Amino acid sequence: MRGLRGLRRRTALAGLVVLAAVAWPDRPADEPGPVGPGTSSFGLLGVYVPARAPAGTPVTVDVAGAAPASRVALTFGGALGTGTLTSVAGASGVARFSLPRTAGAWAGLVSLTARSGALTGTADVRFFPGPVADPVTAVVGPRSILAGSGETSMAVAVPMDRNGNAPEDGTPVTFRRVLPGGAASIATTRTARLLAWREFPSTVTAGRDLVHAAADGASGPATTLITAASRPVPFDLSLVGQVPSADGRSLAEVRTSLLRDPYGNVEPDGTLVTLTGNGPDGSWSLTGVAVGGVARFAVQAPDLPGTVQLAATCHGTVSRNPLSVGFAANGVTLPATAVRDGDDLVVDVGPIHDGTGAQVADGSEVTVAVTDGAGRTVRNVRATVDGRIRLRLAVASLLRPVTVRISALGSQSPVTVR
Repeated sequence: MRGLRGLRRRTALAGLVVLAAVAWPDRPADEPGPVGPGTSSFGLLGVYVPARAPAGTPVTVDVAGAAPASRVALTFGGALGTGTLTSVAGASGVARFSLPRTAGAWAGLVSLTARSGALTGTADVRFFPGPVADPVTAVVGPRSILAGSGETSMAVAVPMDRNGNAPEDGTPVTFRRVLPGGAASIATTRTARLLAWREFPSTVTAGRDLVHAAADGASGPATTLITAASRPVPFDLSLVGQVPSADGRSLAEVRTSLLRDPYGNVEPDGTLVTLTGNGPDGSWSLTGVAVGGVARFAVQAPDLPGTVQLAATCHGTVSRNPLSVGFAANGVTLPATAVRDGDDLVVDVGPIHDGTGAQVADGSEVTVAVTDGAGRTVRNVRATVDGRIRLRLAVASLLRPVTVRISALGSQSPVTVR
């Protein structure tokens, strides 16, 4: 019994000696010591490390309580993986380590475990994000909103330090919006869940806004936010120049008035405008684009004389009043003869002159249609050479008498052949 009590006394005394060595080891003046207060939980080895450190900075770790000249291993593990460092304890039982920058490059907790023989100790160090670094990039979406529409765009920024760590929630971020006229609006918000955002309502002035973000003295490039003109107010159509005759080929220029939205913004280049027409040749439509706020159309004269009613639409807005354009008969003369030659019909047309008496240009199309009483038709098209054409048509399938209709440049000339 006395021997057991003595063993207990010696064991307790040894434990006190070990604990004293762990907490405050004796060391020569030139040997490194513990690096100050920090989080440490240890058994037989004391691991001394700062509780917090900036991400990406080297951190010194002291391990105390090892036998002098013994090998000490320090294992660290965090978001970027694990690693092991080794050192040798000095005469006071302290081994010093320097964690590499990469161990704490990412913000978060890094766990440390020290081993020397059968002795172990643990501690944690939390790396916090460093100052925000350039660039602070703002992403804007949608990139285009309509003037005066009440639409809203949003700018989002994810500021980061030089190691790619997002700052702690609550970090101030300033968004700056520069309007086309140079006026600027500045608003400061705070990060939440790694990012910061700011809404930008539409203004009534069309143009290109510039948006950029800044935090901790760092900033980034400007991002474009387009404020586009909204749908135009009702507009007018007008005819440019003289109205050509109804020759089926001449062109008349029709244009819109200046296309503006309710706030006076001119519609941008490329705005689609649709022109519709209804006249002697039936109904049709053309699509054009605005350039300088005006859309222009080349309207082909009808084949037959008459009035063409024109209207236009742009983003659902209809032109104020229909435009009526009258195309007069063109005065083209079509002298023609048709002679049977067996089962064929030989048709000669020309010389063809326009309303001014000039011979029509080479390549003008002439259509010849031969129809019998039953409505059966043989048709051919030929281009003029020196104002004339000659056609040979096989008409054996047609019953006599037949009617030959020659059409060119909006004029017709019927010829009956028995």
